[in-house]
Amino acid sequence: MIRLRFIFLAGVLSAALAWGDIEPKSPSKLDGAFVITEQSPTLDWWVRVPANTGAHVTNVQRVYRGQRVSLIPFVKGYSLSGQDRFDLSYSLFKKIGEQTQPILTDYRISGTSHDPDMLQVPAQFVGLTFADNDPVGTYSFTVEFRDLLTGQTFQKEQQVELAEWVQPEEDRFTPEQLQLGHIMYCMNPDPDWLWLSFLSDEVSFEQSGSAWGYNFVLLSFYKYAFDKYMFLVPKLDAHFKEASAVQRLKIILLYALLGQPEIDAGRLSVDEAAYQSQVREIKFPEPYAKLSAPSDIDWLWGEFFATGLYAPLKRMCEGFELLPYAKAPERVLRESKDTKEPVSDEHVDEFWKGKAFAGLLQSVIGNAARSQLAKQYLAYILENEKLSKNSQALLTAVMRKIWPERYPGASVNPANISTPVAAPNVIVPSMP
Repeated sequence: MIRLRFIFLAGVLSAALAWGDIEPKSPSKLDGAFVITEQSPTLDWWVRVPANTGAHVTNVQRVYRGQRVSLIPFVKGYSLSGQDRFDLSYSLFKKIGEQTQPILTDYRISGTSHDPDMLQVPAQFVGLTFADNDPVGTYSFTVEFRDLLTGQTFQKEQQVELAEWVQPEEDRFTPEQLQLGHIMYCMNPDPDWLWLSFLSDEVSFEQSGSAWGYNFVLLSFYKYAFDKYMFLVPKLDAHFKEASAVQRLKIILLYALLGQPEIDAGRLSVDEAAYQSQVREIKFPEPYAKLSAPSDIDWLWGEFFATGLYAPLKRMCEGFELLPYAKAPERVLRESKDTKEPVSDEHVDEFWKGKAFAGLLQSVIGNAARSQLAKQYLAYILENEKLSKNSQALLTAVMRKIWPERYPGASVNPANISTPVAAPNVIVPSMP
């Protein structure tokens, strides 16, 4: 049976949406859009981007059992009262074969708007998950809006195909697509790409010199990406026996990331059992509790690339408060070399905070230049969030560098604030 969940937002939301067939026509005609999407139901991708910069939504055409999607209606062309108020209702129906069933009936939407062509989204919409006993086939969903001030109505229909998930062929994506697909993944999540990229030899989780020897951007990415596709976990378990040695280690690590039960020791070699015990000891970053190491920044980027959420970018901008530690790595290394004394815990902490700041600055500049959504979130933060003077100055410098068309003015290269320190033949303090 289809599992439905009702998603509640703080209130009626409005913004401009970049979606081809809903350009403003006439405020006298009730119109809108209806999408079935995997993008975050928080609607960050719509309401946390600056006006007139274009929000982008991808419509899902095929889903699998256990996959979560949201059914989101948008409306415009409504009438306004003398106080610029609109008053609407919407209903949602599903159709299976010849049978039509109501999901939501006459849900009220009201608020104020100075522009009847400004798209509105209701504070409540529907999340959908197909269960194991739902038959494969095409499912139709229809949204009906009613303008309670004029009696006008309009309907939009969307169809989605429920299919059996089949393990994709290994050559479906090129090595370049598997390596570079993480950047744009959140705008168009794909379980087939996720499966193949995770198991691909082209994607390595190891990173020399980093915490625990791992690339924490990728670990975080696959944790959050698989969390949306938990129906793939039993399929990975079934694949485990025939998987390559490297793939088996990846699966063992992923289970630790997801908090899944350990794989039975009887299915593991001696080395694999030891590896499983080792990865269960890893202390994965908790960047919302504390930003104090490069791995914290990496973890936030992985979450963003997997989910498209606003929160990781907001948290990274809070990390600009690490500016006072910008020169700490150079100072700590110099003092360690000069005195030959062990580095104190306090100086170790300062060292890694400085490294975190340098990594933050460099990654924000590099990743936001490649991700339009990240750039839009940063612009929204600069224009709408309350920031300290230091953070605002740094973010302004970043935005002038990566988005000069929107932020003209004297350019200050933010990378000059913190220069990465090369320290050959010097023992660096242990990484947290």
